[in-house]
Amino acid sequence: MEVITYCLTWKKIKGAVGYEIQLKTSKKASYKTVKVLGKNATSYTQKNLGKGKTVYVRVRTFNTANGTKIYGSWAAKTVKLK
Repeated sequence: MEVITYCLTWKKIKGAVGYEIQLKTSKKASYKTVKVLGKNATSYTQKNLGKGKTVYVRVRTFNTANGTKIYGSWAAKTVKLK
């Protein structure tokens, strides 16, 4: 099986403390958090994905207030790997 690398990029969101990225490789599967990145991040690279697979990925921002994380809404994308 050929291995594919997928790079997700986004625009920096003013005021965000960080970004949470979740991924799944099946429509029926549950999303799993793959990475939590800091406020300066604008990309994430996922390696070891199979050619021809469909990947479901989503990202959201978060801030903290009084030690509690406050999350933004998800931005989701479905990608067919070639």
